[in-house]
Amino acid sequence: MQNLRMIYRDLYDNPETSKGLEFRYSGGMPGREPTEWPPVDFTTYDLAIAHVGPMYVRWRYIYEEIQETFDVRVAFGPLYFLAQTFHQAIRSYKGNRKVAMKDAQFIELRP
Repeated sequence: MQNLRMIYRDLYDNPETSKGLEFRYSGGMPGREPTEWPPVDFTTYDLAIAHVGPMYVRWRYIYEEIQETFDVRVAFGPLYFLAQTFHQAIRSYKGNRKVAMKDAQFIELRP
């Protein structure tokens, strides 16, 4: 965990790294302004995990959220930084197991 947090911090603190795309869709009554939209705080590994963790539960039945008023946002930054963190941790792993990346979708751990 310490290594993951360190890698995440190094990636996030790099000023040349984009903090990712965020978009919002608001629908509902014509002329009604959307509510305030504070940015997602994913400055640390733990905040990113807290944001991404329940994402599946929130999005699997998104159509149930569409009612008279609808306001949804998607922040890709936390997911992007976590994916890069895991990728770098796997690539730099030093231990008694072999880590082989077969392709972009499959990682194999062998003793």
